[in-house]
Amino acid sequence: MTTKINHENYLKAGFAETSSADLQELASSESMVIRRRVAENERTPVEVLSTLAKDKSAEVRMAVASNKVTPSSLLVTLMSDASPDVRYWMASTSYIPKHLLRQLADDENPNVAQRAKAMLRGLEGKVGRTITVFEFLSEDHNMLATQAGILSEHYSEWTRDKVFDETVDLIDGLRRHLERQRKLFHDWFENSSDSELIQNILKRSIADHEKILDRHSDLLMQHVDGPDFLEGLKLLLLQIREHIDFSENELFTVIENHVSREDLDAMNLRLNHSLLRGKPI
Repeated sequence: MTTKINHENYLKAGFAETSSADLQELASSESMVIRRRVAENERTPVEVLSTLAKDKSAEVRMAVASNKVTPSSLLVTLMSDASPDVRYWMASTSYIPKHLLRQLADDENPNVAQRAKAMLRGLEGKVGRTITVFEFLSEDHNMLATQAGILSEHYSEWTRDKVFDETVDLIDGLRRHLERQRKLFHDWFENSSDSELIQNILKRSIADHEKILDRHSDLLMQHVDGPDFLEGLKLLLLQIREHIDFSENELFTVIENHVSREDLDAMNLRLNHSLLRGKPI
């Protein structure tokens, strides 16, 4: 029963609908995993993030550093964190201010400094280059496929709490990916394109999304040590692979080949403006 309560609190700590008062209470949980989840939540109040930035766990402090709503004042504090792992994590984050990355490039730890310099070189190399929506979503696919593969590979050797933690992370990433695809494709073409081919592929894509969302909702209702969890997890992993195959080989192909160059350029421009402003997609 205790495990179930922990899992419910974990989910609550990540929900956008969770109240500030509840997030503050969850931030004092004895479970590092729950405190880390609160630190990752973009709805967590700044004062709670400020407390978590001093958490005894480096993983929690890293989560604060990677939260896009964490103010610069807290990031400056975390740059002096005693743990080089926290500073290395910050040096690996592309959306923190460049002036902070430049300071990390002078870090006393050579690994941190090297990582910050590599990140700066990568960001500077992308200046003037427009990333396409297909590249952006394909990168999402690669991350999901890798995460799903790792989870499947280690399921039998990980603790049940670890399996649940990684499953929820995978589901959260999948949910964010589906939302990005909806914003970049469905919202753009649903009311603006008269092409029957485009409308049909979008309908198939929406049906694909609904099937996946139904599956992961069912999975989260199962106990991680229950008889149906493993089977539900296998079905979710299969659906992820099917989604990637459909998106890469059908959805992207139809849109790229049957949408005007002007519309594709406008889509890519909107995406790159959002990335440049640091706004999550």
